[in-house]
Amino acid sequence: MASGLGCDPLRRRDAIAAASREGRRCRVYPARRNVSTSDNLVVAYEPVWAIGTGLTATLEDIATMHATIRGCIPIGARILYGGSVNPQNAADILGLAEVDGALVGGASLDADSFWSIARCCG
Repeated sequence: MASGLGCDPLRRRDAIAAASREGRRCRVYPARRNVSTSDNLVVAYEPVWAIGTGLTATLEDIATMHATIRGCIPIGARILYGGSVNPQNAADILGLAEVDGALVGGASLDADSFWSIARCCG
């Protein structure tokens, strides 16, 4: 990753997105793609730049990154998205084909918020 990014979450996001597009963030290991326990494997992805910022990736960015990750993990594994999932964006995020669930952070501290997100899963 480019040096000098510091703690600026948007600069980190842009650098990570660029690296992802270039295929440098994820390596495919074909021998592991058919692991017999892959249906028990869950991968949680949260953009580094989203941690504690309240920022959420665009739906397009989420779908792209999840598709990239899916190409790197065993078939049948599930991918959760974390990154400021809240009652206002949960339905859209969970509606993406590549997203299998949500890793809910701060919104899980409020029962009503968490329940609103949970209702989007059904």
